Amino acid sequence: ACMDEILLKHQDKSVLIVSHKGCLQLIAVYLMGLPLEKLWCFDFEHGKYSTLEIHDKHCTIRGINNIE
Repeated sequence: ACMDEILLKHQDKSVLIVSHKGCLQLIAVYLMGLPLEKLWCFDFEHGKYSTLEIHDKHCTIRGINNIE
């Protein structure tokens, strides 16, 4: 419900979400429309950032664990 609210409220805007690895894994699985079992396919590292883009309810991963 929280992600749906963020997506609705901030359509066509950039949003920064800072969180722990487990929460980021849940967000990625949800946005990609994957089953919960795929949670472990995402390995977000401490101190790095990842970029996911959403257009027309489709999510594209632009980068994971970037440092620059």
